[in-house]
Amino acid sequence: KTDGNVHSITIIKPKKGKDDGVYSLKATNSEGSAETSAVITIEEPTEEDAEPPLFINRFQELTVKEQGIIRLNAKVTGNPVPSITWYRNNQILTASETVTQKFDGENIELVITNVDSEV
Repeated sequence: KTDGNVHSITIIKPKKGKDDGVYSLKATNSEGSAETSAVITIEEPTEEDAEPPLFINRFQELTVKEQGIIRLNAKVTGNPVPSITWYRNNQILTASETVTQKFDGENIELVITNVDSEV
């Protein structure tokens, strides 16, 4: 991710033995180069680190016109990272051509396009 002159990388759900190691970065221009590095160690979560899911942001009730777009966003925390399941009228809502579900370990989004009362 780039924000002005700050560059960052985010690893969602890092895995011990897969994502740990030495991460390095090299910047180069016509005047030379500079490097930086850091050892990243992934620890297994402990019982004391465990937290139940908690919604930090919740979505609000909406009124949407037919053929419109439903967009619901929420934010959740928890350790381990919780799994997410969407429901409509107590039935599991699965992804499709018109239903998109995103979850990055914290931010949740549901988008339903071309809505009607029979989604």
